[in-house]
Amino acid sequence: MGRCMTAATCHPARWAMSRGLCAGCYRRWLKAEGRLKPATCHPTKSHYAKGLCSECYKKARPSMSRQAQNQRNKTYRTKHPDKVRAAKRLWYYKSQNSPHNNDVKLRQWSLTRYGLRPSDVGAAIRAQGGRCPICHASKRLIVDHDHVTKQFRAMLCRNCNLMIGFAQENPVILASAIAYLAKHKRLEWAS
Repeated sequence: MGRCMTAATCHPARWAMSRGLCAGCYRRWLKAEGRLKPATCHPTKSHYAKGLCSECYKKARPSMSRQAQNQRNKTYRTKHPDKVRAAKRLWYYKSQNSPHNNDVKLRQWSLTRYGLRPSDVGAAIRAQGGRCPICHASKRLIVDHDHVTKQFRAMLCRNCNLMIGFAQENPVILASAIAYLAKHKRLEWAS
């Protein structure tokens, strides 16, 4: 997940890094508080990486050609196939394009939108016996809510939820649909 992008209190045109400060002001605050380590190469400059300032680190870092990087990566992949597979699997589940991730996000969004917790949903499904209260099918259940009050009603299967939505939550429309089906299919209603 990306970080929350809020405006800095010190410079509203910049993004806040930490403590509500932009990156530059945060770095100056760290230095003033004595939390920023000095570089071993130049004590007047701040530490960048491996005890060096940014200029010395960039000079000391071995620059690799693209071919050398590719060869190093290929060697690592052949030596550690399990780690590579695990990393790919993790990337897939965290990816924005992953169907699993989108499904999880959609469920979380729909739950928080109606003030529900996962435990509330589990309790509702158990109370309904794991079935849709309208058609009694044991399909995947989704949240049904009142569109006016935004209050949770029950967990329904997708078809029944769409049926109520297309009928505009109007019992008169649903009753006339029942009468229509009874007339044209000659249904015998068992009570």
